[in-house]
Amino acid sequence: MRVRWQLNGIEFNGGMVNGAEYVITRETGWSGSAPPPADDGQSEPRVIELVGQVYAQDWEARRRAEHRLAALAPGTELVELRCTEETGDLLTLVRRADATLVAIRRGGYELDFSLHLSAPDARKYATTWRRSETPLADDGGGLDFDTDGGADFETGGGLDFGEAASTGRASITNSGTAPTPPVLELHGPLVPPVTISRPDNGSRLTYLAPIPVGETVVIDVGAASVLLDGHTNRRSAAVVHDWDALQIPALSTVDFALAHTAAPNPTARLVARARDAYH
Repeated sequence: MRVRWQLNGIEFNGGMVNGAEYVITRETGWSGSAPPPADDGQSEPRVIELVGQVYAQDWEARRRAEHRLAALAPGTELVELRCTEETGDLLTLVRRADATLVAIRRGGYELDFSLHLSAPDARKYATTWRRSETPLADDGGGLDFDTDGGADFETGGGLDFGEAASTGRASITNSGTAPTPPVLELHGPLVPPVTISRPDNGSRLTYLAPIPVGETVVIDVGAASVLLDGHTNRRSAAVVHDWDALQIPALSTVDFALAHTAAPNPTARLVARARDAYH
């Protein structure tokens, strides 16, 4: 299988498209491990170089390829770099780290190029998300010996244990080789303080504002962001002592537990989403 790349709408090693074929002949920085943290503990960006050629059917197609290469991954924003490997697709977010170099070959139909990219988050992620959700913890109905819902030996009903209990925990797995930051969604109604905790290590996030029915608070652990309904900043309402402690370790399954200060209700939910991450 030929490894393929996608960046800003261009597919490399994918064959001829609109009169031009973009081919990667050498890469550095993708296949190796992520850089070690700096002395202050901050993560270092992954630097990726993609070197290759463009084969065009005519001069016009070659000129269009020049313009497209020059516009790739502008430094003002992060864009998705996707690599289709033998084991599936992985992606990371990059921006241009240096000038894109282009050299026209003799004859005018072919060119050589070199792309220099930087990924602030050096991890590579699967393209699919794992998802788990839970309502608030509830002990359930249990055996009821005082009302008509209890043990029924007179009819075909048998034993009535009531509704199934909820643990209030959403379990999610990271099958990758690097820790992965989850995205956690709180769906109301929830009464503050609302907590999301990892029982295995004691880390938690406390949200100090009410969440009415129909509202959703989205917590992106990787970005350390808290948004109401996807757009209103609510970071000031969240208390987190260690964002990294909420990440899911490599090759691990963890629980995220939901709690608030009122009785359980059937509508409130915690939804946890995460992707496998790799060094």
